[in-house]
Amino acid sequence: MHKLEGMIGLCVRAGRAAFGSEACEALVRSGKLPLLIVAEDASENTKKRMQDKCTTYKTPWISFGTVKSLAQCTGKGRVSVLGIRDKGFAAAILKIYGGGYIG
Repeated sequence: MHKLEGMIGLCVRAGRAAFGSEACEALVRSGKLPLLIVAEDASENTKKRMQDKCTTYKTPWISFGTVKSLAQCTGKGRVSVLGIRDKGFAAAILKIYGGGYIG
């Protein structure tokens, strides 16, 4: 398992993740989401909407994994949009990912 997938799984088990575009969008608008992860194979519409929302509200986001790989590391059915609600987990994930604000 990739280090990043392990960190995402740990975050989910700690109860510090949000699932789905609507829930994550609301958290981005409220300023309570330190990091958004969008699956690389999510629909173009979903990717564009999430990227635009994150850019507008200055929320860091990354494109990582597939819907299937995110589902496996989170233990959920289908995951194309995942929000990391904890600043510590978000910082650790960004550090593993490559350290940058992508967006």
